[in-house]
Amino acid sequence: TNQSTINAGTGVTVTDPVPAGLAFVGSTCGATESAGVVVWTIGGLATETTASCTLTFQRLTPAAISNQATVDGNEADPGPTDNVATAHLESIPVTQIPTLGEWAMLLLALSLAALAVPRLRA
Repeated sequence: TNQSTINAGTGVTVTDPVPAGLAFVGSTCGATESAGVVVWTIGGLATETTASCTLTFQRLTPAAISNQATVDGNEADPGPTDNVATAHLESIPVTQIPTLGEWAMLLLALSLAALAVPRLRA
């Protein structure tokens, strides 16, 4: 959002370095990724207007991830503290899938084979 009531923004771009653990998939605004940085070129932004874009990422790790995007333009911004947005992805608990050990697998295979032998003889 360009909160200025006087100056339109020109050369407005949003940059989003892709953090480890995410892969850029696409966007709703034509943003592109190069060398690990997503760039959305807005261009001009009239006074008191908003431009929006949804970026889609694939999560590659269950660890917590913070993603930060920054907006910049040609004009000096008297209030630059709102030029950064951060999204936090909480960690995903990993559930262990129970498996059988070597000996249990061998015993299972032998048991199944023993059950199959009488059927093969019939």
